[in-house]
Amino acid sequence: MILPTPSSFLLVLHPWKATRLAMQYTLEREGYRVCAHYEHPRHAMSDLFAGSLPLPDLIVVNWRFPGLSPSIAGQDVIKFFRSPQHPERQQIAILAIIPNMPMARLIMRLRGANDCLTEPLKMQLLLQLVQRYVRFHD
Repeated sequence: MILPTPSSFLLVLHPWKATRLAMQYTLEREGYRVCAHYEHPRHAMSDLFAGSLPLPDLIVVNWRFPGLSPSIAGQDVIKFFRSPQHPERQQIAILAIIPNMPMARLIMRLRGANDCLTEPLKMQLLLQLVQRYVRFHD
């Protein structure tokens, strides 16, 4: 097992609380520090911009956030982190959670996601991808 460094900080952005908590539990059990309390990605992005939330080593973001106002999609979150005006954000690894559709994978990878997971989520695969990208970026 690859142990994360104490500085490995992960941000989980998903519209459903139960899924966020399941991911948080899985990742914290392996020693990662996880922030999974944001119901709306814009709040997380505002806190990151204000400096009240540290830049994460990795972000797990869902493809869609249905029913939220103002509306937002996972690709908007990726665009925020891949902006050329903020090179410090471009080094953050991004895992996108997508529906099981080939076009969704292509879109998210073209937008800048490092990798994609399909729903329903398999926590073991999530953990393996997180270990891969956090180790790669440490």
